Amino acid sequence: MKKINFGCGEDIRNGWVNIDKFKGKGVDLVFDAEKESLLNHFEENSIEEVFTAHTLEHLFNADDVFLDFLKIIKPDGILEIKVPHYMRAKNHLILHKRTFSLNSFTGFYKKKQSSKSLQIKTQQRLKEMSVELHWMNSPSNSILHTINVVMEAIINMNRASKDFFDSYLGYYIGGFYEIHYKFKVVK
Repeated sequence: MKKINFGCGEDIRNGWVNIDKFKGKGVDLVFDAEKESLLNHFEENSIEEVFTAHTLEHLFNADDVFLDFLKIIKPDGILEIKVPHYMRAKNHLILHKRTFSLNSFTGFYKKKQSSKSLQIKTQQRLKEMSVELHWMNSPSNSILHTINVVMEAIINMNRASKDFFDSYLGYYIGGFYEIHYKFKVVK
């Protein structure tokens, strides 16, 4: 069972293929996503799971990388993505090439809001397993952590509450630290 940890940095996972742009301890494949395709290293439908955290926002060609993920993941495989929410991404504009919202990938699993430009390139679809908005990244021993746990429980209560906070109240509570998507790839 092959799993990819894409843009691993120092988050090395045992039993996974750890991929990063830079050499480092535990990095299995040095790979520049803006210069080559994952298809040069992995066959289509050969990967069980792809995990990436805080990497896609740094790529000009994140769409192409995302489409490569869909091609190399086996049917019913898992795609897990963590990216900064667009309200907080503004703090890092010099490093971030794009931003993400709660609905960035809805064209792949909701028929009413199709992303036609991406749909043209692929027939793969996503089944949303979970999507969470993370409000802040706080130390676990602080009062802020307790407040964060309560706020995230309210924010992530259901899809309607996530949409409401993402679209309307996010600005009033200072935005969100990240969005955590987990999808099943349907082929």
